[in-house]
Amino acid sequence: MSVTDYGEWIGRERRSTALIEASAAVRLAATLDRDDPPPEAGDPLPHAWHWIFFHEADRQSALSADGRGARGGLLPELDGFSRMWAGGAFRFTRPLRIGERAERRSRVLSITPKQGRSGRLVLATVEHRLAGEDGSEAFAEEHHLVFREHRPLTADAPGETATAAPVWRRAWTPDAVMLFRFSALTFNGHRIHYDHRYTSEVEGYPDLLVHGPLTAVLLLDLLRREAGGRPVTRFDYRATRPLLVDRAMAVSGVPSADGRTASLWAEDDRGFVAMRAEAEFA
Repeated sequence: MSVTDYGEWIGRERRSTALIEASAAVRLAATLDRDDPPPEAGDPLPHAWHWIFFHEADRQSALSADGRGARGGLLPELDGFSRMWAGGAFRFTRPLRIGERAERRSRVLSITPKQGRSGRLVLATVEHRLAGEDGSEAFAEEHHLVFREHRPLTADAPGETATAAPVWRRAWTPDAVMLFRFSALTFNGHRIHYDHRYTSEVEGYPDLLVHGPLTAVLLLDLLRREAGGRPVTRFDYRATRPLLVDRAMAVSGVPSADGRTASLWAEDDRGFVAMRAEAEFA
């Protein structure tokens, strides 16, 4: 499909429902190395953990070449383009709860072609609105994607470093098992997270990539560990460079002086920022 043939996709919608099950939350807690007690019916689901629900069960024969999703789905399939999770924005009203049957309404807001320094790009934004079984909205999410032409890249180029000293910090070294578990929990077949040959030969990366959503979950998990249980009402995040498997990384944060907001970032093994985020508390 031509990168300019996208007008028919704008406004396309999809609805899906999911039961917020305790067993899936237990498995994600284990993947994040948490020792939480088993959740019970009515307990709040931590922010962004909804990504382990609302899976698109695309048939195997319908998957695109990168394994990520079906052709003719919510977004167009752009042959010869790599798909990257660029960031997103949340506005939280209330959490989803264990045992609740929830609905997600998804809508394509924009698909915009660009000419970047490294070649052609296509930027896409999808809006998701999630509601509980009583119909009341729990939160809204914008999901930002970038499609770029397949071409050799490097994850080792210099980048930006953090300008503030962290108040909160937690170190991680995501290995192949962690990436596999997160892919399984999110039913994510994107090959850049488990297929080294595809990742290096087709997409041009030196090794498997850490999921953008996993990095965002780790930043929110840092807030959950360090912010004293304060409810988050806003969370905006933007990926700036890839994180690679088996390399040390860290998530860090600094609360504002009044405690109403926090700045967060994830950095790679050389101290370069891979994702930035801003959070606001109730």
